[in-house]
Amino acid sequence: MIFRKGKRIKIAAAAAAVGLLVILISAWLYLPLYLKDKLLPDLVRKIDLTLEHIEIRRIGWTGAELAMIRISKNQASVLELSAIQIGYTPWELLQRKISAITLVGPRVEVTIDDQGVTVAGWNILSGTTQTAATDYKPLRLETLLPLEIKTISLRDGMIILNWRQHIIEGAFNMKLAIGEFQNGMIQAAMAISSRGNKVEATANFDNRTGKTLLKVTDLDLNPESFSDLLKEVAPLVFKGTVHLVGQCEVQINPFQLNTFSGQVAFSQLGISGYGITLENTQTPQGHDQPLVVSLQADTPQHWQWTSSPFQLSHPAYTLLPEIRINAQRITDHW
Repeated sequence: MIFRKGKRIKIAAAAAAVGLLVILISAWLYLPLYLKDKLLPDLVRKIDLTLEHIEIRRIGWTGAELAMIRISKNQASVLELSAIQIGYTPWELLQRKISAITLVGPRVEVTIDDQGVTVAGWNILSGTTQTAATDYKPLRLETLLPLEIKTISLRDGMIILNWRQHIIEGAFNMKLAIGEFQNGMIQAAMAISSRGNKVEATANFDNRTGKTLLKVTDLDLNPESFSDLLKEVAPLVFKGTVHLVGQCEVQINPFQLNTFSGQVAFSQLGISGYGITLENTQTPQGHDQPLVVSLQADTPQHWQWTSSPFQLSHPAYTLLPEIRINAQRITDHW
């Protein structure tokens, strides 16, 4: 009797193991097909785009890879990806979870013109229309992503900016941590480089309040590398280097800047235009002293602006001392 009972237990355990293995294999084989034929097409359709082409390159126990992704709007290509890499474990598949998705080689076009700003086919800032402000409603990420995903990364991306007949290309990498979205938080980190310049920034989005904290953690800029763009703004010759750090908190809807603080340091400065030349001051030892400009707003109505000393070397030498400006907004006026 005991022998038969033990045999039944072994048979049940073997059946459970086989059943679990069948479920794992089904999930393993089904996930890439689900992403290719269902999730991605539905996702881009919800944002008024079309998935034109996608291929399955690899399926493994710890990951899968899709390739040659092309997304369009009105038959015009707006986003291309070399690959989508999916990272998971068998246990995560059973729980409808994915540890990481990496978008490899995304190419995104941004156009700035009289109609506003268009990013990958979306007109996000219109110069001709305004939308009425409404109360903020928290995003429901689960309606877009039925799977639980911890991180989404963009690697080896390229952004192409079109503005006034100019084309500026920049390489970028970005990582989104959305594992805590159920608690209302999304974290993002981005690095962009173009023409030998770089910027690193982070963002923390609170879905419960609709507030985002943006931080520029490192920005190094050589204005001479963008001389063709500066000429479009004003007839200035700008030499030197610029280093910027800052942060701001913004309300998404209605859009409002809540707080702001930033500092810009100009080294080896030389700005010439309109018959005036502005330069750094000199230390007693004859070294350049960077021009440091700070801007701070504790509220949208109260701004503080400070500037360290700088000098005008043309048409006449003039030393300008430290400048401090406080501005208070009263109703719709300053």
